[in-house]
Amino acid sequence: MKLYSNPASPFARKVIVGFWEVNAIDDVEVINVIGNPVDSGDIPIMENPLGKLPTLVGTPFGTLYDSRVITKFIDHHYEGGLYPSSNLFETLKMEALADGIMDAAVLLTYEKRVRSEDKQSEVWMDGQWMKINRSLDAL
Repeated sequence: MKLYSNPASPFARKVIVGFWEVNAIDDVEVINVIGNPVDSGDIPIMENPLGKLPTLVGTPFGTLYDSRVITKFIDHHYEGGLYPSSNLFETLKMEALADGIMDAAVLLTYEKRVRSEDKQSEVWMDGQWMKINRSLDAL
């Protein structure tokens, strides 16, 4: 299998950690690519029309994308216990909070890096910080 990734992507790191947790990191070739929301760059858009990372190619189910889908695949394929059957919904809720924190952090990063300073919205960025802080408090 090939995992299209980028070291700066928290979602790609989540998937890599999943492979490590089930001792299957040797089953995947990690291919670091460059891309961003306005230019998919080296991300294989023929495999993932969203042009987002992570993208896992070569699974028995075809190409998978989105870290939640890929970590569910890892759990299922390797019977790794990433998603325990007891307290499943508590685990999924924590995953949703962690993913939401990562979403907000990535959006903040792109707001600062991609938008010109005169187009950046302080109100919107404050809203992202509030999501992060509320979610951290909930964890």
